[in-house]
Order: sequence, then structure tokens, then C-alpha cells
Amino acid sequence: MANLTSNVKNRDNVGVLAPVIDAWINPNPPELAVGFSESKQGREVVTRVFKHRADEILNGVPMEEMVQRMRTSGIDHGVLTAMPGAKEWPSLREFHDWVAREVKRFPGVFIGSGAVDPREGMEAVRQVERMVRELDFKLVHVMPSLIGLPPTHRFYYPVFAKCVELGVPVCLNCGIPGPLLYADLQHPRHLDTICIDFPELVVIASHMGNPWVPELVAYMAKHENLYLMASAWAPMHYPQPLVEFLNSSRGRDKVMFASDYPLMGFERCMEELTSFPFRNDATRDAFMGANCARVLGWKL
Repeated sequence: MANLTSNVKNRDNVGVLAPVIDAWINPNPPELAVGFSESKQGREVVTRVFKHRADEILNGVPMEEMVQRMRTSGIDHGVLTAMPGAKEWPSLREFHDWVAREVKRFPGVFIGSGAVDPREGMEAVRQVERMVRELDFKLVHVMPSLIGLPPTHRFYYPVFAKCVELGVPVCLNCGIPGPLLYADLQHPRHLDTICIDFPELVVIASHMGNPWVPELVAYMAKHENLYLMASAWAPMHYPQPLVEFLNSSRGRDKVMFASDYPLMGFERCMEELTSFPFRNDATRDAFMGANCARVLGWKL
């Protein structure tokens, strides 16, 4: 692989000296993108919520081109994530294996993460074990609105217990979902219950918790092991309560950069971060990569 620090104009503009990590990248080569283009619900979400990105999302970009776009925009590393929805795989296990192969194909660029469905009971628990022990994934994703149950439901708790046992964080979507699914399932109040019931579990909320951002910020200040990735939002639209929190002494180590590519483009995110009002260099470097590496235990 070529040197990842070459031609990183946008990173130099941001002023980041430490590695930049995107905490959520969805692989979207054409063979996966076809799942969105053939799905009525997928096309509806893309054209309604991410209409300016619709062509790229629905047509896909080869992995080699995606990695090159990361490089030229200034992103050094990313968490490559297997999430349901882009393609109707026979099983999530098969998608996990695909992501693991891509991580190996681009050494030093990615680490893997993947979703599980808690409704599968012990099979979901075994999938977490396999992802962490066999595939070396560093993060487990669960999307409550897609599952159709709040994350405080008893089906989730064996998965959370296994994550504690293995020392791997769990990422839970938080806030109103893009698809026409129930938003209440992703209200941040559920995170308060989870963090009390599992004080050792490292929880990463995603997608800002909109429109309940102040509540999510308050819960992060309350719970030591609750974090946030700023995924699927353009930096110029980050909610003000979150901007104030990440610039505070309590919030500097709590929030991490994530594009949720291809929903957000690498270039736009990095370009808008050049004028982001970071309090100081330490806050900027923490947000741009250091927090993700520490919370996921990623030794770069």
C-alpha cells in the first residue's frame, strides 16, 4: 500500500498531526450498492435524506477508489463496518467474513466492526464471540429501530454481557432514523438504563441523538463509559450543544469523528472541519482520531 500520509491536503488544512480515523465507514462497492438500488425502502431513504449523495450511494464505488478518496481527503484509517441493508446477504456472518477479507486486503488502513441481531438469542452471542476472537473486530453494532425493539429489551442483554466479557464496545444508533422506522426506540433515555445496568459496558452512541441532543450530552457527562461518534452529519450542521460539549473539559475525550460513508462524503467532512471551532489542538486531535483509537483499543 502507498504511504497514507501522501497528498493529504485537507488534513494539513485542519492542522491534525496525529492520525485521522473515521469511526464508521460502510463499504459500498457496486456489488453491495445494488442492494440499495433494488430496494424500494433503500432508494426512498437515499433520495429523501441524502439526495445530493444519491448517485454515489446507489451506484457504489470500488474499494480501491474509496481508499484513494480517504487518502486524498486526509483520512488515514477507518472502521470498516458490516451493517444490514446494503445487500441481502444470506447471513450477517457472510458479510462479517467479507469485511474481514477487505481489512486484510488493505493492511494498516482498516479495522473491522459488524452488526448483530439480538433477536437471534445465543446465535447473536456466538456471532459477537466470533467477530472479536476470530475476525479481530473491535466494535459491535446494533440498530434498535431496525431490530424493532428498544435496547433495554431483554433480548439485548446477553449481547451486552458478552461485549463486557470480551472487552469490546457496542455502538447503538441514537436519534430519529433516516428510514421510516420508530424513532422512540432510539431515544437516548434508553442509554441511561443500559449504562446503569452494565456499568462496565463501553457504549458508543451514533448519529447525534437528534432531536434529543441536550439529553444525550447530559447522559455522556453522567456516565463514564458512554461516548458518541458524530456519524451521518456534516460538520457544519453539528448541533451546538454537542459542539460546546466536545470543546469542554468533560467532553473532549467523549466524541469521535465518523462520516458514515457513503452517506457523508470524506471530502466534504474534512473540508468543513478546516473551519470547525475547536477549542485547542488537543481537542481537535482527540476528536479526529485519538478518542476512537483509545476507546476501541486500536494500537496504530
